[in-house]
Amino acid sequence: MLRTQLTPQARHLRHNGAFYSYYAASLGRPAATAVVVLIAPTAYTTSLAGLSGALGPAADCAVDPAGGSTTWWPMWALTGWAWIAALT
Repeated sequence: MLRTQLTPQARHLRHNGAFYSYYAASLGRPAATAVVVLIAPTAYTTSLAGLSGALGPAADCAVDPAGGSTTWWPMWALTGWAWIAALT
């Protein structure tokens, strides 16, 4: 469904690389800016939470593949989150 809607619209946009272009073409620039300002932080925060949740068990398995680790896997998730927060 997304492909059938975006492909015809992409032919009419000058800069069709990002979703801001689609929002600006349909809603106008001020409304598109407001929508992107609300959606982008939510999307980035959600993806960070999901990746941190996946990082914990993955790091725990990488450190101790036999599964006998006494380390609590959320410690790895919080460590990864702290590294990501420090690097951004």
